[in-house]
Amino acid sequence: MEPRDLVLGGDTGVLSEVMRELISPVALPLDRFDDATVPPVLTRYDLVTFPEAFATPSAVLAVAEAISPLGPSGCLHFGLRPDEPSSGHLFDTTAVRSLVERFTRLTDSALGDLDGFVRWLDDQPPDGWFNIGCVLAVDADSKLRVCLHPKLIRSKFEVDTLPERHMSEANLLCLVTLQPRNARFGTITMQPLICSDALSIGSDRGLATPIAAITRHADCIPDPPNHVDVVSVATCTPQPEGRRLDGSRFREWHLQFLDAFRDAAEHGDCARHHLSSFVLANYTEIGKGLGGGLSGAFLPLPPVFKRIIPTVSVSCWGRHAKEPKPNNAWSGPDDDALTSWSSLGFVAGLDPFAVDPAATARIFAFDLHRLPRERSRWRSEGSIVSLRITELHTGSGRMNETNPGVPA
Repeated sequence: MEPRDLVLGGDTGVLSEVMRELISPVALPLDRFDDATVPPVLTRYDLVTFPEAFATPSAVLAVAEAISPLGPSGCLHFGLRPDEPSSGHLFDTTAVRSLVERFTRLTDSALGDLDGFVRWLDDQPPDGWFNIGCVLAVDADSKLRVCLHPKLIRSKFEVDTLPERHMSEANLLCLVTLQPRNARFGTITMQPLICSDALSIGSDRGLATPIAAITRHADCIPDPPNHVDVVSVATCTPQPEGRRLDGSRFREWHLQFLDAFRDAAEHGDCARHHLSSFVLANYTEIGKGLGGGLSGAFLPLPPVFKRIIPTVSVSCWGRHAKEPKPNNAWSGPDDDALTSWSSLGFVAGLDPFAVDPAATARIFAFDLHRLPRERSRWRSEGSIVSLRITELHTGSGRMNETNPGVPA
């Protein structure tokens, strides 16, 4: 989910509209001349990722109370920020403890979802300032499940002379494993991360990055999974901008993110992530002249589609099939990589210049035809399919699903 702007205090209406669409959609008229309506159908979702520093604890707790009575659900991954608009996006140790206590009142303590987080928190200095994320879901027994996870890698925007703006790097690894009741289906493991946690830049504490640590330090994880299937990344990151040959503007994922995707797919330290899909949520505009956008997904697979809808941009890792360069590279918007390149993977995201100026947020929904680990190398399927883009106009009661039409 991609909000239009990073504005403190501005997420409540956006989050409310998104959740209303997921759990209480509006009935649609059969036609404009008839009062009869089509019964609303709940939106089926497996994972919804929101940006970094997006939702307040109060807003997320309200979501938790709303989904708890509705039965099993998919996962909702939030980047959190304090309830007080003036306090920035970091939580001091006292605020983190308060957050734990508020969630504990909503969950079954016997499940122990927050036990590991509490043990980690007990070891933290009282003057720490942390960036926190949260995953919510309702399990097969209709019980609310909660995962809180701290950010491990400080970004350049979180280095500051003021202690309340200088992020404390954490050392807690978090994984969420879904265990289906039907043994026909395998488990799925998700790793929730916050922005620079996904990068291969290392921490100031000298610790392994969260992705590499899942393999390098697997012995500290109870019953470590053989593979991480999905990496959900809540981001707030500016994207570099360029111009196409026709003079139109475009943005592309920052090179450090593109390098991180490639490292996850091939680096030896990331063996448990070689077939991981990444889901990324960002803001369209960060503020102070910084542009963002490109919320979407990375797959370590060749794109099997030759065209894409105009509101989605794609960059491929590979090289021209007939005029190969010596080395692989990431394609640009003028390379026509979907039709003329031999590619190993791709990243697809929302074009930040193809948004209605009145929209306050966009939702980029898609399905994975096959998880990369389930895809047979003898077959060509396994890409993202069934793309839907919904524009949200907060306050107008409108959530418009754009018509993909004929792919460009």
